[in-house]
Amino acid sequence: DALGELNAVGSSDEPIIFTSIRDDSVGGDTNGDATATNPMDGDWAYLRLDSSDSILDYCEVRYAGLRDDDPGNGETWNNYGVWCYGSSPAITNSRIFATNTSFGSPPYIAVNYDSVGGTAIFTGNIVEECEYGLYYIESGGTGSRIENNIFADATVGIYTVPDGSRISPSFDVNIFLGMGTHGIYNNSTVCVSAIGCWWEDAGGPYDPLNSGEPAPCGLLNHNVAGTRATDYVDYHPWIGTVFGTPTPMPSHTHTATPPPSFT
Repeated sequence: DALGELNAVGSSDEPIIFTSIRDDSVGGDTNGDATATNPMDGDWAYLRLDSSDSILDYCEVRYAGLRDDDPGNGETWNNYGVWCYGSSPAITNSRIFATNTSFGSPPYIAVNYDSVGGTAIFTGNIVEECEYGLYYIESGGTGSRIENNIFADATVGIYTVPDGSRISPSFDVNIFLGMGTHGIYNNSTVCVSAIGCWWEDAGGPYDPLNSGEPAPCGLLNHNVAGTRATDYVDYHPWIGTVFGTPTPMPSHTHTATPPPSFT
């Protein structure tokens, strides 16, 4: 846990890596067992950031997300890779992957912005191999930017509950690849912006419902080939083409910058 301020600033050539003791690809055979063990999701707990002044820039968080925080006989599972506990730190140019998806109790979340009361900046990141890529829950937050990221191989890319009391968060210009159910799941009646995103198909997201949302969120798009978006998501215009599709990678060799052509 980083109860104070954590400034973890790496570079594209030398990212700062938070990983399992079994991960021999970083720092050698740390646990001294040669090849007897291999890293896997849920090997360690989480990186908890309590200060909004913390920074993760050019970092990697690998194989995290298994933690029972009840010291007694009960169970309080906090299965997160990065936990922004009531804080809004900046996380940029980083990669979070192979987060626990099955041990303990759900939800399993790669990055959890929990009760955001400030302005969170989450840009230029790659989040993959997880159940929920990003939880963003507001409690008085304003003007947060969750933009220009890649979410890949997850059940849900972004799950959000904005509170609507101040400036709504922006989820613009993100790329969703290999989603199980939703690219963006907005569990509120606050309209959020998600323009310029790639929804796995040039036809845009799959949005078969309209529950009477006000403009600009009152949209319908029956593209079954696209990743689903819930109501109260303004996704038009969307990216009509994408290139440089990312695959699991050992370092930051891709960016989430999309092509300029819109549909």
